Amino acid sequence: MRWMHRLIPLFALWLLAPTLAHAAESNLVVSSRATVSLVSATDEAAGTSVKLGLLFRLKPDWHIYWSDPGDAGEPPSIAITTPKGATSGPFAYPAPHWLVASGVGDYTETGTALLPFTLHLPQAGVTSIAATADWLVCNPKICVPEHGTFNLTLPGGASASPQAPLFAQAAVEMPRVSPFHAIIAPDGILAITGPGLDRAAVKTAHVYPDDPAAIVNAAPQTLGFVKGGFTLALHPADAKKPLKSLAGVLALGPDPGVAHRGATGCGPGTAEQHAMVCLDRRGPARRVDPEPDALRVSGAGDQGAGGGAPRS
Repeated sequence: MRWMHRLIPLFALWLLAPTLAHAAESNLVVSSRATVSLVSATDEAAGTSVKLGLLFRLKPDWHIYWSDPGDAGEPPSIAITTPKGATSGPFAYPAPHWLVASGVGDYTETGTALLPFTLHLPQAGVTSIAATADWLVCNPKICVPEHGTFNLTLPGGASASPQAPLFAQAAVEMPRVSPFHAIIAPDGILAITGPGLDRAAVKTAHVYPDDPAAIVNAAPQTLGFVKGGFTLALHPADAKKPLKSLAGVLALGPDPGVAHRGATGCGPGTAEQHAMVCLDRRGPARRVDPEPDALRVSGAGDQGAGGGAPRS
């Protein structure tokens, strides 16, 4: 596994003791590094689906990994064991933190991190859900694999659960569709253009790619400016293989390496702090009003010959 290069003094898998929790929250799986539970946004399932989340309360200096962990690490995983026939959708992730240690670039989640997902049930009326999950919890020096078993009982009642505010906050932190246009050149120069993307609005920017092998994850990304927007000089992971497309999240703000939670949204025509754009391969950018915190964008397509900001 890619995280094994880290110093891991404990090679045994940590089987963690569960403790009781509150309504619409499972038992707590507790270690000296994190407290983890399975939570529901509602007190009962809506027919044959229910919005759940794996909730991490991480101790200071410890982190888990984003969907793309970067150069090392593994993202969390979950398996539903009860009811039989239930299937879970993928985790949704807030924008990560950029962590560089000993030349290794990682994308991490810290503090209180909720990873929501939708559980599809085999029939209506399900009240008991059981799951197992695995995650890797690390600090800059060591990594420890952890495992937990979760039992969640939905109390019933067509209402939001006590954990619903966590899901509402997580929704604010998720990437949204962007009003900006994105182009990637083969040499890694990413150009973002749109209203309000000038030097006064864009102080820093950083790309978090979906593919850990797309760029050099530990390399700085030089910010430059062009008419109508800005550029980031990315470093392709394979210098002999030009970048033709890029998928991921681009964070704009005062410091993309610090928490992106609870930031002020941006109004039309401005690039407010902590706005984010997701880049994918689905064609031209879809024009929408900017949303709080995170903006999903499309179309970082092949630009042709390179150009833009010089590399550092």
